[in-house]
Amino acid sequence: MTYGKVSLVGAGPGHPDLLTMRAYRTLQQADVVFYDALLSEDFLSVIPTGIPRFHVGKRCSHHTVPQREIEDLLVRWAKKGQHVVRLKGGDPFIFGRGGEELTACLKAQIPCEIVPGLSSLNGVASSIALPLTHREMVRKVMVIEGHTLGQDSKDWQQLAQFEGTLVIFMGSRKTSLIAEKLIEHGLSRTTPMAMVESDSKMQPHAQVRTLEDVISYGMPKAIDGPGIIYIGPTVDLFLQWQASQQVEGAITLTPFISPDQRMKA
Repeated sequence: MTYGKVSLVGAGPGHPDLLTMRAYRTLQQADVVFYDALLSEDFLSVIPTGIPRFHVGKRCSHHTVPQREIEDLLVRWAKKGQHVVRLKGGDPFIFGRGGEELTACLKAQIPCEIVPGLSSLNGVASSIALPLTHREMVRKVMVIEGHTLGQDSKDWQQLAQFEGTLVIFMGSRKTSLIAEKLIEHGLSRTTPMAMVESDSKMQPHAQVRTLEDVISYGMPKAIDGPGIIYIGPTVDLFLQWQASQQVEGAITLTPFISPDQRMKA
């Protein structure tokens, strides 16, 4: 029996403009596409018409299709001789569960290829002019997954002592806890935290507060979409550049005004 193959394709931060040429070519060769929730509706126009397409996305605790079932679907369709494209937000191997899907395919002896994608890690930050590194400020980046963050107290100590930019995926509902623990373990109360969320059109919405203000006033999600947290001195650069109004790019930046500032106004 001749099997088809599976392509794990990174779609980038969510807008088709950021799809790589290789990813686009792979999509055009697909017989069936299983796509993520972390993609804008515009992505559907990139998928060739007339081929089956299935939404198997996951957001927070809401899973349209369980992960193991997704893996079974990929294998099942490939065994029919089909070229299966698994279209994933960001890059398949950065919090994308690409490793699990690759393992499932190889276990079933299904040929599988990985098509890298621009990760939200840097794709979102760069698109809004928030540098992860800066020669004169920070030269290190730490990337953390927020669901299990802080289960060990040593985690907070390591994060608070890290001299660089902290990037936290899937932690936008834990901002107060994150700020509290980082301060508790020694990080300055005035350290800036940015939370960047994307709406259904994948337009970024950002808000920035100091860790101290996050504890005092919270940082509620502005929209019901995925969010990434950035913590470190380059967040202040982002604010300065946005204030200059000379950086091009569509972004909604919500200014933070504390209750004390409102009373003085």
